[in-house]
Amino acid sequence: CAVFEYAPGKPLEGAEAGKLIRVEVESKYLTADNEGVKGRRVWGSDPYTVSSDLVAMAMHSSVYVPTADPPKFAFLVIAVRIHPNVSSHNSSARNGLKTRAVTGHEVEGLSMRVEGHAFCKTAEDKGKLTKVLLRPSRQERVSIKGNSALAEARIVFNLSNEPAYKYSLAVVADRAPDAKCWTSVRFKTHALYLETVEGKRFELSYEEEEDQTSPTYRLAEVPKPRVTDKKTIQTMGVPIPALCCEVQHSAMTWKEIQWGLDTATIRGDMLKIKCCFWLPVTSNAMTA
Repeated sequence: CAVFEYAPGKPLEGAEAGKLIRVEVESKYLTADNEGVKGRRVWGSDPYTVSSDLVAMAMHSSVYVPTADPPKFAFLVIAVRIHPNVSSHNSSARNGLKTRAVTGHEVEGLSMRVEGHAFCKTAEDKGKLTKVLLRPSRQERVSIKGNSALAEARIVFNLSNEPAYKYSLAVVADRAPDAKCWTSVRFKTHALYLETVEGKRFELSYEEEEDQTSPTYRLAEVPKPRVTDKKTIQTMGVPIPALCCEVQHSAMTWKEIQWGLDTATIRGDMLKIKCCFWLPVTSNAMTA
């Protein structure tokens, strides 16, 4: 993808619909005194106009919230996808920054969305960076960091009479803003088991495919949940082989998974969740 070195007031170069641009921002620009942040030079709310300041956009989209002093890392790298023009860009307030609205004949040029980011401690790290992790959009992400309302999870007993978490957003929340702590990334090493009020158990897991360009996920119903305990599941293999479960949906993007206060809507199907638990990915003991 194209590389753009950020500087305050510098227009984004090489913007074409469908193009992915790697934006590199030096830490000295990541402060609350950045003129783009102070001047609210950002229009829209995911997508944003390509004329928006990239640090202000990063702040509003929860990539990084600047403080009075520059951060300890050297660079912030943002992956920005360019999209066609839209008819209007709405205003919204996030992370202490309210974006500007633009509609009608005032809308000019293309739009853009943040698709990923990475923090680089040194310039050498930035040079070694080959890609940034895709990130779910903000409305599909929630972090428990600093949020006491989500900081606790209650322990209950699941359908096979084993300890599990009473379902809450705390269980599925991103554990920190760093990409390695996102729930969508956690699925690479763990599968999540969701139990419904109707007495069913579903496995939500990451799909490992060759030549995979973006993460995909699978939802499968686990048969006989009352006699299929955690040890049995791990013996079968995590994720459970397709022959040992009923696959409901596959090749799903993270955007197709919506978390609610007591529900999960997965590719349009709403599950009313009672409890849940995580299991680490294992080598399948049974072949699919």
